[in-house]
Amino acid sequence: MIRVTTPSRLHLSLVDLEGGLGRVDGGIGLALEKPGVEVVVEKADGLEVSGAGRDVAEKVLLHYKLAGARVEVKRMTDGHVGLGSRTQLALAIAAGITREYGVDATTRELARVVGRGGTSGVGVSVF
Repeated sequence: MIRVTTPSRLHLSLVDLEGGLGRVDGGIGLALEKPGVEVVVEKADGLEVSGAGRDVAEKVLLHYKLAGARVEVKRMTDGHVGLGSRTQLALAIAAGITREYGVDATTRELARVVGRGGTSGVGVSVF
């Protein structure tokens, strides 16, 4: 069993809108210890998800060709309040599944697999 706890994030500003520094829309932000996200992941034959994030778990299992997982969302930040709840949840689930199976994947790789961090990268960085 793997337990993943993440911070929340505040996004303060976008920078480099033209991509001259190597990343279009890089951001400035900071991590907040709470409220954050907490998930528990275990190997399973199929997929069981309690709470949000089934779509993320499916992407990770498919991408890495893994058998299944039981995902329990213990704590999640309210959505659409500016604290990065979707990114933190997606990365927590992805990290939990891959770590449970012993897959060596970086946070940036997981972000690409689950489709997060494309605009500013702040949420991925604070994860």
